[in-house]
Amino acid sequence: MGISERRQREKEQRRTEILDAAERLFFSRSYEQVSMDEIAREVELNKATIYLYFKNKEALYASIVLRGVEILKEKYSECMNKQVSGIVKVILMGQAYYTFSQEYPDYLRMIHFYGSERFSKENPCTADIGKGYGACRMILRDAIQEGIDDGTIRGDID
Repeated sequence: MGISERRQREKEQRRTEILDAAERLFFSRSYEQVSMDEIAREVELNKATIYLYFKNKEALYASIVLRGVEILKEKYSECMNKQVSGIVKVILMGQAYYTFSQEYPDYLRMIHFYGSERFSKENPCTADIGKGYGACRMILRDAIQEGIDDGTIRGDID
């Protein structure tokens, strides 16, 4: 392994450590109650170092929201990959969303808060979050279409 690969691995590890520390704080308090200074103390880094990885608190928060969206997308994909009828896939996705809300209530709270108008659309994670949520909607749409095609969902209703 070369030096550049090791440095890249260390950089990713540090980024993950920052995210994990920020996640713990955001899970325990609201967005407004968490400061970059606290995140720096939690991860035992200088605040300036955090800004090397994340433009601002909003970008850090959005990265955590993206983690939650990815978990939800994975749960939906698992439902879609089952060999069952379309209506059953739709039902399973409803159950998966409920299970996600029970297993990951903090992610769900953060996702809903991020969806408010409070956050900038300029955040680089906003597009990825939108794509992730869009992928969830597309997976659900595909399950509904499967149900229409297999006759388990009526196709004559808008």
